[in-house]
Amino acid sequence: MTNETTSVTTAANASSITDAIRKQIPLTQNQCLEYVRRNAMDLEHVPASLRTMPVLLAAVQQNGACIQFFDQDNWYGKMQPDASGQNGNEGSEAFAQELALTAVSQDGNLLRLVPAKLRIETVVKAALEQDGWALQYLQPQEVTDEARLVALQQSGYALRFIDPANRKPDLCLAAVLNAFPSCKVLALSDYLQEGSERLLGLILSNWEEFEHIQGAERAAEIRQAIESSPLLQAAKSQPTDLTNLPRLSLNDLGVLPGTPLLIRSLDGSSQQRLVQFIGSILGQGVFIDPLADGSESNIENGQTYIVQGFTGKHSFSFLSKILHAIDAPFACTIIEYPMRVDSVRVRNALRVKSDWPAFLLRPNPKIKGAFIEIPVRLHDLSLKGARVVSDMYIGYIGQKITLQIKAQLQSDTVNVCVDAEIRHISQQNGSAQFYTGVQFAETTLEQKMPINYLMSVQAA
Repeated sequence: MTNETTSVTTAANASSITDAIRKQIPLTQNQCLEYVRRNAMDLEHVPASLRTMPVLLAAVQQNGACIQFFDQDNWYGKMQPDASGQNGNEGSEAFAQELALTAVSQDGNLLRLVPAKLRIETVVKAALEQDGWALQYLQPQEVTDEARLVALQQSGYALRFIDPANRKPDLCLAAVLNAFPSCKVLALSDYLQEGSERLLGLILSNWEEFEHIQGAERAAEIRQAIESSPLLQAAKSQPTDLTNLPRLSLNDLGVLPGTPLLIRSLDGSSQQRLVQFIGSILGQGVFIDPLADGSESNIENGQTYIVQGFTGKHSFSFLSKILHAIDAPFACTIIEYPMRVDSVRVRNALRVKSDWPAFLLRPNPKIKGAFIEIPVRLHDLSLKGARVVSDMYIGYIGQKITLQIKAQLQSDTVNVCVDAEIRHISQQNGSAQFYTGVQFAETTLEQKMPINYLMSVQAA
């Protein structure tokens, strides 16, 4: 017991597990647990004998991408540390499936790192619901029509990962309804197969946009084939609630300067880039900063990309071609202004950017009924939740905490406490700060009023 206490005290002088190893500080399970809770990527340096179930679960909850450091045995873990370095009591199949589910729920593309025997229905569905492009990592025998539909409902552009032989009319319709520009992926035979009347009705009712996406020559070829098809008359009688798509623009969505955008190449690769929205001229072009993530620009002029973003209430996507790169007076790239943006309402409450001092109260595991008070900065706020920035690790995903906001606004003092649950934890590249997303529990009128007041002041 004395040795364990001494080791913990000594390890407190190490900022990371690599620092502890460099200083030759003996490691324990508890120390490794605390290290991976701060930074899941430290799992790479955790000795095999200490990769226990609690350590593995804490790491994956903090950042699912740490599964890249798993070997085959790590998925099952050990129930207790094994000082001998030999395999100890192994974890269960259910535990391995929980790790896989936790990881892909954060990033569907992590499905590529999940062993085939752990790709059970719930894991695959969670990955596809998070990112439809994860469909590309499934083997043909693992893909069902239900999996294809889930992927297309998340991203119509996932259609490119479905073999033409499996592009049934309902799947093609789901893709185009979700993201109209995904019609560019379809072959002529997809439009003319039996049962495609609803898809054709959708295309014909939005022909101007379809022609813009396909290009005049290609669109004329498809139009000629449609008009000579027996499906044409049935397509013309499709209900208007299906064929009259909402025509939203970036201006309609209220995309603000500084909004991060994710761009993906149309070639079907999983590579993606983070850029930043600068502004737009309606019908002319959209200005983005391609160097927002600190990497070198490899965006090619003339290429078409899928652009995705989030406004605070709506998740949106559109196809856009790179028009021109500008070096002076400031570096930016102009992309084509989309005719319409496909969007889904994600939140009922808009989050407002803010910068308020606050505290998170976390139960103290060593003292019953006591709390650890962690100073944070409130970086965005809504009636449903918030994002806070801290210099230290706050807690694991799913942990119950209390957010306490104290703000002095001229002669007014705002003081509100609300119970919340940690929903997301991340660290930006090169930053020692932790970004934690919290979801509020049911709030009372007395709690909503000061939150509303803070939001209105910040938005003014």
